[in-house]
Amino acid sequence: MVEAIALSGSLVKSQQIGDAELTLEQRREELLHQYRNKPLVFLERYHTCLKPQHLSAFDHVSSDPRAQHYSKVIQTRSAGCTNRTRVRNQRYAALRALQREGQYFSEEQMRIREPLLYEQYIGQYLTDEEVLERSQGAMLDGAEGGPGAPAGGTGGLAHLLLNSYQERLIQNRLQEEQEREEGAQEEEEDEEDDGERGLHKVVSLLSFLSFLSTRLSLCSVFKLVDDRVQEKEWEPTPRRRLCSERSSSVRCTSAS
Repeated sequence: MVEAIALSGSLVKSQQIGDAELTLEQRREELLHQYRNKPLVFLERYHTCLKPQHLSAFDHVSSDPRAQHYSKVIQTRSAGCTNRTRVRNQRYAALRALQREGQYFSEEQMRIREPLLYEQYIGQYLTDEEVLERSQGAMLDGAEGGPGAPAGGTGGLAHLLLNSYQERLIQNRLQEEQEREEGAQEEEEDEEDDGERGLHKVVSLLSFLSFLSTRLSLCSVFKLVDDRVQEKEWEPTPRRRLCSERSSSVRCTSAS
């Protein structure tokens, strides 16, 4: 137990900046000291590093509620790790079995499971010769009826009919999935078109409002200038004023 905690890298003692790192032997001694003096504190502090086989070291404090709580935490965590490991092992074994059989990951089986994905990533790039070769291979397999079966027998005919029926199902699924995908793409395009039309309407409305605001501002300016011109009193020009003064002086001279 002490060895596992010492090797885990967990902090076992507070140190100041610049202090030398504790050696493995020093860590062991410090952990033993903590365990002997305060076993419950030891269990609470290092329970994440412990395993169910280490719990026997705390039998002398097993009646304490804290010891019971952390013992349950350790056992639950260990059981969860064991279950996850078991599930991973089962999945890996199933994967290896499928690979050994050589059918699940074959091109034909992938086409049967996901005809649309197969067509998008593989089928559309096949040449006519490759498609013909694939079809002929499927017909030969159906006619032979599997290993050990006599060619052209009842089993071979049944397999041929079954392969033909399965091929028809694949083509139907492929067509349905293509239509569904095309419908989804059309809906997305319609939504994009609606969004673009709405954006054009908003831009047009903003442009009109900006134009209207500009016109109203100009009208207000012209009206203000016109009002100021009207409010300004009329005054004779310098030439009129000079002519008026000359005329007045001439009349005055004549009167004298």
